[in-house]
Amino acid sequence: MQPALDQLVYATLGQDLNLGANLLKNPALFGQKNRVFEFSLAILLAITALVTLLTALAAPIKFDALVYHLSLGQIFSAAGKIIYTPSNIFWGMPLLGEMIYLLAQLGAGLSSAVFVGWLVGVIGLVGIYGYTREKFGTGPGWVSIACLLAGFTLATSIGWGYVDWFAMLFGIAFIIALDLWHQSGSRKFIILVGVFTGFALGAKYTAGVLLVSGAVIVLFMNPKKAITSRLLDLLLYILVAGAVFSPWLVKNLIATGNPMYPFLEPAGAMDQFRLDFYRGNNPWGSWREILLLPIYAVTTGIEGAPGFNASIGPLLLGLGLLSWIGWRSRPSKQKNALILSGLVVITGLSVWIIASRFSEYLIQSRLYYAIFPAAAILAGAGYHVFEYWEWKGVRFNRIVGALILLVMAINVFQISVDTISKNSLQEILALQTRQEYINNNLGWYGPTMEAINVLPNDASVLLLWEPRSLYCLPKCDPDEVLDRWIHDRHLYGDPQDIFDRWKIDGYTHVLFHQAGADYIRRSDDRYSEADWDALEEVLAQLPDPVDFGGAYYLYSLE
Repeated sequence: MQPALDQLVYATLGQDLNLGANLLKNPALFGQKNRVFEFSLAILLAITALVTLLTALAAPIKFDALVYHLSLGQIFSAAGKIIYTPSNIFWGMPLLGEMIYLLAQLGAGLSSAVFVGWLVGVIGLVGIYGYTREKFGTGPGWVSIACLLAGFTLATSIGWGYVDWFAMLFGIAFIIALDLWHQSGSRKFIILVGVFTGFALGAKYTAGVLLVSGAVIVLFMNPKKAITSRLLDLLLYILVAGAVFSPWLVKNLIATGNPMYPFLEPAGAMDQFRLDFYRGNNPWGSWREILLLPIYAVTTGIEGAPGFNASIGPLLLGLGLLSWIGWRSRPSKQKNALILSGLVVITGLSVWIIASRFSEYLIQSRLYYAIFPAAAILAGAGYHVFEYWEWKGVRFNRIVGALILLVMAINVFQISVDTISKNSLQEILALQTRQEYINNNLGWYGPTMEAINVLPNDASVLLLWEPRSLYCLPKCDPDEVLDRWIHDRHLYGDPQDIFDRWKIDGYTHVLFHQAGADYIRRSDDRYSEADWDALEEVLAQLPDPVDFGGAYYLYSLE
């Protein structure tokens, strides 16, 4: 017995499956497309793109961009070459996105790098729209990208200077190449799938979800194909993906002896103590939240909050679950697109669930953007179910379209208010200086970095509980994973020994971030009261610091 909603689809389209397929292919036979909806949605999407562009063109202010996405490029640029940076373990990440940002920085500065990141996101969206439009039509194409941009974090992150949208771009390229391979059976497209998988891994380790998805699809998508042929396809795919990704492993191996630095085993600046510390506390969330991960990611994920740490909006999940309705009436090209996208989402979610049990950090939605293009395609297909529905004079596409427009409009309003409050346009139009823009958005961080920059050229500042080093380079070393103090306590123990070690390492100043230390003291039980007492003992030996609004204290070691 089919579900009631599926029965309604068949009743609407006609019991004859050929007639149903013809109706899906030819909207003129039944109802009319909602052109007003498509136009209105395109306008909202254009506004979203424009508003996020303002953020991209202004000075970078987002956290990870200041920690390493852009700061590593600054270090490499100053050195005139790619160098190993033990003071920032994120050097060990695959750096494809960061290298592209570096090229942009060399040409036209920091904002141009973030603008390039914005362009990468837009190109990815165009790819998702084009593929969905080809398979399901123009309306589903617009809806597919709207379902992504209806999430606050998904939309705003295009202009952050992060690398998540690089993974998104390679994710849609991966799906398109897989589709071409499935249609033709040609191994040249398997090579292309491997290339895009390697590029995705080069942008982010966690984009390795595509490697798992690709292996499953290559091995099981064509069951009629001889098993030996499928195994050869799989071997070719893995070899190509590994070859494209391998330069980042070689880089780490040469510098530290660990190809997966800073993970898995002690190497370089990552000893066993730091490795254990970086893995974090117990995994976040209960088993109920993990098993229902997509629902919780949508309903409880909030930008900046613990756990999923991202607002991805309700449309991806809501419409994606409806994409399988009317399966038997769909033409083969739509079925193939649904199978491919469905397998990517299912295997990706499986990896997400398993990975989240190893570290509290691996629950974050942003780490898995590579599978979001597949989810967007399913959402577009979910809207397609309603696109030509008319029952007793009710056009369901208009009802669903109105809900999509409402969600999208709310998000556009939220993004616009957020951007206006940051004064991004004023900074772009030179109505506000870059330093004023940074100060207004990052508080005392801006004046503090400005003070570090005017220190003598031979100054070297150790940051405590402040990982954002972009605006004080090359005079500062960040506390990139907030473990510098507890690690020094582990290595040297006695406060006087720690103080002596800092001077031996060439530091002339220490910057103490009060809010960062207070947060760690409240939330991280790995620190003991003895650790905090030892810190106070060290700081008490130093001359009175320069006080930046009670937020930062700059101590001299000389």
